[in-house]
Amino acid sequence: MSDGQSQQPDWNQIAGKFDLWLPYIEPVNRDLMASISISENDHVLDLACGTGEPGLSIAQAFGAANIHVTACDAAQAMVDVAEKKAEQLALKNMNFISCPAEQLIFSDQQFDKIVCRFGLMLFKDPEKGLTEIKRVMKPGASAALTVWSRPEKMPSMYWFYQAFKAFLPEEQLPPLKVVTSLGVGHALENLFAAVGFSHVNIERRNFDFCFNNVEALWDLTLRSDVMQAQFDAIDEKKKQIVKQSVFDQSAEFFTQNGLVMPTEYILVNAVK
Repeated sequence: MSDGQSQQPDWNQIAGKFDLWLPYIEPVNRDLMASISISENDHVLDLACGTGEPGLSIAQAFGAANIHVTACDAAQAMVDVAEKKAEQLALKNMNFISCPAEQLIFSDQQFDKIVCRFGLMLFKDPEKGLTEIKRVMKPGASAALTVWSRPEKMPSMYWFYQAFKAFLPEEQLPPLKVVTSLGVGHALENLFAAVGFSHVNIERRNFDFCFNNVEALWDLTLRSDVMQAQFDAIDEKKKQIVKQSVFDQSAEFFTQNGLVMPTEYILVNAVK
């Protein structure tokens, strides 16, 4: 496991708090769903589903078309949260499975559509995971995936990464490098070329993380525990220095509407 992988939060441990971030990345959800044409009777795989998105939204939006959604994540606690949501929504067209992307337990050519939001770059072996995605796609099936772009284009983590650098060695910093590993250079293009699809379209897109003020961003980051390991590694005095650094870096992004953080991600549409 790489240093970047080891820096990731414990996804099982933070599953109950992951939904705190969902409203802020909803624009990505909408773009991803709009980019893939779901047809009647499609079997859709939401891979690295986290707490259920975009699979839950797809199941709700296209339920009348008799589609079925399988939601899968390597973290069982994430899957458990997603399944409870489906039960609360009385969704009958979903099922839930926990397994790593590199070892999918599905049959060859099982799915008509596959979606994966911010999961591919977090796989222990992205090429093997993408190879598995291709394996379980039917001939002519399509996939829509999103990953984060370059580090500086993800201020919600970049500012914290820069602030923690004063106190922590590289191997203990927030996992910015792995989170943005497929957004640098031609890494994503090379990955899809290595696996081989009949058609691949890669597009960089932008949306804004919006908060009333930087205190709200700081509070959300603390409450969600996504950087709990980093905060646990420093004392209170250093924590306040980190906080001031994040505040200083955010200064140029204040507008009359509060803190507006331009953020870039990459949308990939691929056909087998």
